[in-house]
Formats: sequence, C-alpha cells, structure tokens
Amino acid sequence: KTRPWGMGEDDGEHPKYTQKRRDIAARNFLLTQQKIKEWMEEKLDIHLLEEEDFIKQLGDGYYLCSLINTFHNTSTDEYISRILSPSKSTTKQHLSKMSINNINYFLVSARRIIPHDASFSTIDLLERKNPVKVVHSLAALAHHLDPSFSSYFVKRRRFSDEEMHQAQVDLFETDLTTTSKKFVSNFITPLKPSSLLEKLSPLPFSFSSSTLSSAPPSSSCSTSSSSPSPTRHPARITRKTTISPSSPSSIRISNIAVFSNIVIVSSLFV
Repeated sequence: KTRPWGMGEDDGEHPKYTQKRRDIAARNFLLTQQKIKEWMEEKLDIHLLEEEDFIKQLGDGYYLCSLINTFHNTSTDEYISRILSPSKSTTKQHLSKMSINNINYFLVSARRIIPHDASFSTIDLLERKNPVKVVHSLAALAHHLDPSFSSYFVKRRRFSDEEMHQAQVDLFETDLTTTSKKFVSNFITPLKPSSLLEKLSPLPFSFSSSTLSSAPPSSSCSTSSSSPSPTRHPARITRKTTISPSSPSSIRISNIAVFSNIVIVSSLFV
C-alpha cells in the first residue's frame, strides 16, 4: 500500500512532515477556505452552511458564476450571460449536466483573470478530486477581483477535530498532482507573529528592563516612549520583578500590567 504523501522518510519525492507541521498546514488551509467562504457570503449576500462541506456547496457552479458577474458587467468578456440555477425539482442527472456547464462557464471566465495553470479542472470541484487546488484557485481569483481580500478578517478561527482531520486528508492523503503538492507547502509555513504585529496599533503600556530594575517604584509603569525598550519579541517578558508580602503595591501592579500585555498579544494568535 502506498503511504500517504508527506509521511515517512524524506526521499525527495515524498517529503517528511511532522505531525505538528501537518496540524499547522491543516489549520492554515481551513483559515484560507473560511476566508474565501466569508468573503463570498458578503459579496453575494448569501449564507453557506457551516456544517456542510464548503467545496460541496460550490459543486453546482451557481455561486461561482454569480461571483464573476458581481465584479464584471455585461459589456466585458468575463461576464457569464447564462447561469443555470438548480431547483428542488431538478433531477440528479439534470443537476450533474447543469453543474458541469456552470463550472465550465466559470472556468472560461476565470482563466481570463488568473493564469491557466492556477485554475482547477471541472472534475477537481465536481467530484472533489483536488480541494487543495480549488481553494488555491479561488484565493488567487479573490485577490484579482477584490484588492481588499488580502486584508479581509476571518471571523471564525476555531475548527473541530473532524474538520482538522478532513483538511489533513485533503492535503496529504489525496492523490494530488505535482503542482498541487507545491501548493501544500504554502500552508506549511505559519504566519510569523512579527508580520502581524507590525500591522497592529501599539499597546497602551510599554515596559523596558531598565524601567523595572532601576526606576523608582512610582515610575515602574510608564505610558510614554521617552525611554526606548530594547529589541525583543513583543510577547516575551524580558525581566520580571520578584514580589514578597512586603513588596510595594506599585511592583505588584507593574508585574500584572506586563502580564496583561502578554495576554493581549497572545490572544491575537488563538
């Protein structure tokens, strides 16, 4: 039996990923998928079910065609003039043909916007053969259609064990193409904390090791930036003050304030 891709020893063709890296990739994959989902809901004014698979809900191609038309008017080549809308009375055989036509209409328009090799095939979506490439293609399309997509904030950031497991199956245990395996590597590297913190406003308090060690108790908590802090990770306590029952209350407040800042920063990555 062929072992899952991404497991075992690294022999060049089958890179080895530890369970921690697989978990990171699964979470990043789910975050990207959730970002696309919430963005589509906002642009199309629709509601996609949380408990149902996102790829499956796009399977008939209707929402994808509607998405293209949201950003292009009738005078453009990308506009899809004919979108087949499924109904409850649609038979399974007719629905299959309708879905194929809608997905093909979408792909023709999408390939005018993003590179051909960045788009997925009809069977990738219709039969869920390559969800990794579908998500990558939709993310690329979203960046081209809406410049604000890159800064779109994902509301839902927690996922169940079942969702994490399915994401790992999609990423590592599906028979992916060579191109899709390269896409997986994009999900392996997690977001660096510094890249996110640079975009955030400063914390209400700033502390330096000199402030905590040499300043008088009354000035241990400083709200000004006259004394620059040494270069350090924003979520690391570089100096803590040991307290005892006889310690001044200002030292206690200082320690608590430092801890509060760490909590604020750490909560951004949960």
